[in-house]
Amino acid sequence: MRILSVTGVKDEGPFLLEWLAWHRLIGITDFLVFSNECSDGTDRMLDLLQGAGLLIHCPHSAPAGSSVQWQGLSAAWAHPLRQAADWMLVSDVDEFPMVHAGQHRLPDLIAALPEGTEAVALAWRLFGNSGAIRFADRPVTQQFDRCAPDGMQHPVAATFFKSLFRPAAFAGPGVHRPAQLPGRRTAWVDGSGAALPETFAADGRRLSLYPAKDLRRLAEMHHYSLRSAESFVVKSARGLPNRGDKAIVLAYWVERNFNTGVNRAAEETS
Repeated sequence: MRILSVTGVKDEGPFLLEWLAWHRLIGITDFLVFSNECSDGTDRMLDLLQGAGLLIHCPHSAPAGSSVQWQGLSAAWAHPLRQAADWMLVSDVDEFPMVHAGQHRLPDLIAALPEGTEAVALAWRLFGNSGAIRFADRPVTQQFDRCAPDGMQHPVAATFFKSLFRPAAFAGPGVHRPAQLPGRRTAWVDGSGAALPETFAADGRRLSLYPAKDLRRLAEMHHYSLRSAESFVVKSARGLPNRGDKAIVLAYWVERNFNTGVNRAAEETS
C-alpha cells in the first residue's frame, strides 16, 4: 500500500526533519514537497533529503496574484506519485496525524475503517503555545502538550479537519478536502469510523465538522499552528500559503491558543 503526503513549505527549516520523521514513522511511503522562495535554507535541506531518496522536492513559485498552495496542489495532482498512490494526505508542516488505532500507524487506521471507505475526516486538535515564548531546538510534539478540550465547537477553527483519502475516488486535491467527482457519491467517515452524512460528502465547500462529536477514537490531526511566541512572529511575517492577501494577526493567535487540556498522545506514537 502506498500512502502519499503532499505539502508546501516556506522557511520551515527548524521543523522539517521532525515532521518528516513522524510521517515516515506512521506509514507515509511517498512525499511530494513544494518549496516556495525559502530564505532560511529549507530548500537546500529538501535537496539533500531528495538526494538521500527520502522525498521528491519541487521548487515552486506561483505567478503574481495566484495562490502558491493551490498551484502546488495542481502540480501534485498531475504527478506520477499521485497516480500511483492508494491513499493521499494534504497537510502542512505544523500538522501531525495522530492514530489511536492499533500500533498508531496509518495502515492500522485504514484497516480499522469500514469496508468501502474512500475518505477520512481527521478532526483538528488545536494546540496552544504551552507558555513557550522563545524558540527551542526541541521536537514540537514534545514541547507543546497543552491543547483545546474535547468537543470544543467554537471558534470554527476548532471544528476544521484534514483528509486522508483515496485519490482515485476524487476529481482533484484540496487544502482541507479533495474535490468531488461530478455525480459520484463518496463514502466519508470521521476519525471514529462513523459515516458522515451524505450532505457533508456532497458539499465540497464544507470545511467544518460541526456539530459532530466523538469523532477521534481512531485518529485525528494534531495542529501546532502557533508553537512558541517567537515562532509565531516568524509565521506572521511569512503569511498564509493559500491566502496571500490575508495577514496573520493577533486574532489568529487568540483563536488557536488553547492550553486548557493536556495531551501527551504523541509519546505513544514516538
